[in-house]
Amino acid sequence: MKKSILLTGIVVSLTAVIACRKTNETVQPAAPAFTTLANFFKANGATTQTFAFDAAAGGTFTTPKGTVVEVPGNAFVNTIGLPVDGTVTLDVRDIYTKSDMILSNVTSKSVSGSPLISGGEAFFKYSQNGHPLKLNDANPITVRMPRTQGSTPMELYTALVDTPTGGIKWFPNPNPIDTMNSYLSYQLNALVGTVDPGSLWTNCDHAFDNYTSTNLTITLDPDFYNISSFIAFDNVNTVVSLYPYGEVFTYNYAPLGYHGHLVFIGIKNGKLLTEIQPLTIVENQTVELHPTENNAAALKQQLEALN
Repeated sequence: MKKSILLTGIVVSLTAVIACRKTNETVQPAAPAFTTLANFFKANGATTQTFAFDAAAGGTFTTPKGTVVEVPGNAFVNTIGLPVDGTVTLDVRDIYTKSDMILSNVTSKSVSGSPLISGGEAFFKYSQNGHPLKLNDANPITVRMPRTQGSTPMELYTALVDTPTGGIKWFPNPNPIDTMNSYLSYQLNALVGTVDPGSLWTNCDHAFDNYTSTNLTITLDPDFYNISSFIAFDNVNTVVSLYPYGEVFTYNYAPLGYHGHLVFIGIKNGKLLTEIQPLTIVENQTVELHPTENNAAALKQQLEALN
């Protein structure tokens, strides 16, 4: 009887120890599965700041990256042009680095395909109770973006959807950018080129200096899908996306002699596959990629090293 009690006590004690060990073990979370690149970009791209305020009062808002948005009172009207009362919502998403351009799939490529040097990109969405609003031209909104490209003169660009790559492309807007101390300043109301109703993408850019363009072709294994490919240039704040044609990617405006990195991002069977390869652009160049499995956290660190 005593032996039975003793054995029972040992079993209970061991069970408690095992349970305690299991409780204290650090369980590593599984890497998230991405079914599409759109899903990956949404999860890892630049974050959105949301500001809610009274339409009649307006307000001045500053994002963590330093973008200042000055909203006067009565800056919005509804879709039929009537004044808006009550609380309105302004979403701001600003992009200043090459890593954020890639992870957001918002590059600095012009509507013609040529590369641009970006001084800052920003997305603005204005709504009330989930319904899009329009800007009131009588009370314009002013945006001030920190200067990131020194004293280099900048032009203003707005965006359209770049259908082949799923991103956007930029076309010049004739309205000026004012230099105010360390900021680039412009008015949202002067711009056109929305991607969605009640929203606007802007970009402070300037074109590359005179250069000779050439063709660049990227080849990879034929069984990939959900793929994007980019060039992040060295020493300038420029990222361009490459167009997919079947099993290859091409870029017909590659600046001859420039240095940078090819960046490949793909999704296959729920796994993230990537490759980053140094690149010096030579005439009519073909580069072969062999991406390997990666995770989002490691890829972010690798891309930040290119900034």
